[in-house]
Amino acid sequence: MPSSTPAGVRVATEPVFHYTDAGALIGLVQGRVLWASEAAGMNDRAEVRQGWQKIRSWLEDQPVGDALDLLRHHANDPLKRSHEVFVLCASTRADDANQWRLYANRGSGYAVELDPSVPLIVASEHNLTPIAGGKISFSAAGDLVEVGPWMHVIYTEADIEAALQALVDKIDSATTSIRSSTADPDEKDEALQDVAEWAYSDLAEIAHLIKEPGFSGESEVRIVVTFFMQQKHIKYRAGAYGIVGYAELVTDPSGGGAHRVLPKKDAVDALPIKSVRLGPLLHEEHLESVETFLRNNGLRGVGVSRSEVPLR
Repeated sequence: MPSSTPAGVRVATEPVFHYTDAGALIGLVQGRVLWASEAAGMNDRAEVRQGWQKIRSWLEDQPVGDALDLLRHHANDPLKRSHEVFVLCASTRADDANQWRLYANRGSGYAVELDPSVPLIVASEHNLTPIAGGKISFSAAGDLVEVGPWMHVIYTEADIEAALQALVDKIDSATTSIRSSTADPDEKDEALQDVAEWAYSDLAEIAHLIKEPGFSGESEVRIVVTFFMQQKHIKYRAGAYGIVGYAELVTDPSGGGAHRVLPKKDAVDALPIKSVRLGPLLHEEHLESVETFLRNNGLRGVGVSRSEVPLR
């Protein structure tokens, strides 16, 4: 299975803030889930396209090589592959006027502070396909998923190049080690196929972290969810641009490192919520309503405050 974070990508260690509206806040608190939405269904689909375009542009200028050729193959037409990518967005800005306007009901929503050190995993109400003899079968492959940590969005060309070069070096190192090993040919082929799979996962994560430099003021962070094969674990909702797929993320009881979808019945009954901030257009008296709502849903230690942004 793929590694948890692409080389050359910065992992968020500071608190992150998920800006949202009242309906979504009720859903995540009562359901104990966060939604990672289908990347192709994002409000600005150009974000998805531009990441892959920048990757292809960089690859075109690189020489021939096994690792580079593998990445060219992956980047050639990624939206038509069996892999599916989902994204959960937040910001490291705790009280930002632009975030309130764009993502929190124009200032009448909420900023949910999340602990980025707590790993998340996809949960599903469907049964998982058993693994026979310790080996993943084709049918069980639909239960495989990579959920990255909170990662900083990549805004500059230099950082894009650094992340891609680090991935090339990582692939070269892995393939060299496999080919020089004493394993039999079948085991080597299987190991090389595994490299090809996690190389796609890493590349997809990088592609979905890329954003234009003009948006750097958002200080955005994302969790990228990559399925090996998109199957029964995806849910659907109505969005502004049609039907949107999403994956439900819950606290990972294994502490991170799990690569199989989690049965929802085994999910930890808590999310890493540290505080909730009310939007600048919500009345001060609304504080008590939110405090009571959180307390009635088992979140007694979660602080509640109001925005200090003079939004009008």
